Amino acid sequence: VPQTDSHTPVLTVEETLAFSFDCQIRDHAVKNIYAPMGIDLKTRPKVELMMHLLGLKNCKDTVVGSGSLRGVSGGEKKRVTSAEMLMGSQMVLCLDEIS
Repeated sequence: VPQTDSHTPVLTVEETLAFSFDCQIRDHAVKNIYAPMGIDLKTRPKVELMMHLLGLKNCKDTVVGSGSLRGVSGGEKKRVTSAEMLMGSQMVLCLDEIS
């Protein structure tokens, strides 16, 4: 997970995570994992789960923002970065000084 928060500032938290999910779920192996469980990938189940687990539900409709566009707080932005990286199906996730 990168130390700097690099996001598209005009997207909301939910849109950012949905875009990350869509980009990382292209792997056919991942699709084959979800299919037998009857999970519809169009609903993006992991997006809701990550927002709930990382406490981002209250700011899901807020833009992420940047230096010139007001958006979520610094702590929320760090959690968006972590959630964005957790959207994929990685076996190992290395975090160092995420705070």
